[in-house]
Amino acid sequence: MQRSDTTPTMQAHYNLLWHKLSPSERFLKGISLIMLSRQLLIAGIRHRFPDCNHRQLLEIVRREFYSDKLHQQKA
Repeated sequence: MQRSDTTPTMQAHYNLLWHKLSPSERFLKGISLIMLSRQLLIAGIRHRFPDCNHRQLLEIVRREFYSDKLHQQKA
């Protein structure tokens, strides 16, 4: 089991705030987190491969998202 870097007090506070949100607010926050992670992924790829074009960028994104899953299915 992986250790958390969040104290139990802070985790309880976070959970309380999260549960105070309505289902639609939680959904929108989840979508926002997905969009943020996508932006961070693309920024990281652009940093590592500054000369790649849009098509190459999409191919790298696909590899980043699905390569581990494909390897796990083959094993």
